Amino acid sequence: MTIPEIIAALINHSETLPREAIRAAIDQREAVTPELLRAMEAIADNPEHLFEAEGECLPVFALYVLAQFREARAYEPIVKMLHAPGEIPFDFVGGSLFADLGMIFASVYNGDPVPLQGLIENPDASEDARGAALRALGILVQRGQLPRETAAGYFRALFEGKLERQVSWVWSALVSEAAGLQDPGFLPEIRRAYVDDLVDAMWATFDEVEAGLCSGDWNHGERQDLVTDAIADLEWWETPDWDDYPVSEKAGAGPDSPEGSAADSAQPYVPPVWQKPVPIVKGPKIGRNDPCPCGSGKKYKKCCGKG
Repeated sequence: MTIPEIIAALINHSETLPREAIRAAIDQREAVTPELLRAMEAIADNPEHLFEAEGECLPVFALYVLAQFREARAYEPIVKMLHAPGEIPFDFVGGSLFADLGMIFASVYNGDPVPLQGLIENPDASEDARGAALRALGILVQRGQLPRETAAGYFRALFEGKLERQVSWVWSALVSEAAGLQDPGFLPEIRRAYVDDLVDAMWATFDEVEAGLCSGDWNHGERQDLVTDAIADLEWWETPDWDDYPVSEKAGAGPDSPEGSAADSAQPYVPPVWQKPVPIVKGPKIGRNDPCPCGSGKKYKKCCGKG
């Protein structure tokens, strides 16, 4: 596949993961990287378009491929992209991407933790994005790319005032990563966070955190490393619930449109550069902290909204 064909396949794909195009991109790393970076930079420059781009998933594929490439030039655009306010980044693709976002950040890390720290401390950014940035710092410590003392000092500063003392998922992420350093010295700060009701006890109780930290085996949730196989890490894409991960067809290109035809479908439109996709229309949004509509009694983000 040529580079234009790869980009077109990633843009005009069906609900099936475009494995062939992703493999071709990986095989042509040097040539495809500038195109994928352009997609990241376009969204980073206009992060409010993340929601509008929900049906256009080139940036999602680019995230994983650039992470597999260890492309440090993608680090700052990706972090900048995730500064989009509120739940916009989460709405972009849902919970499955955010489950991997920490390892994506760590995979493209350029040696400077300041951009991640800026995202963590941004109260207007998505809780999920901020938590993923904390997860990335934990991964970097595990890999020896960030000194443990540096991370510990930063986590302590967050406990002591750098992080707004309002209940959020960011506090759960902070407690998790601080506990992951296996330093009992964090217990007073962690205990205070629980006393002040900043941490979601449905995620983990203080007793659970204390036991794991003191025993040296704290490991709440799956411990991640780096992206090594973009296709394998994107297997979540082929989900039966496409209401959560909608894929819109480009206007005028579908076989049911007035302009559509078998010939049109065989030769998808190839844009010269990254273009803003047509917005899609969504139904009412379930709030991340609303009761889950399945009736479990849990918050949506802790139940069906986990991804």
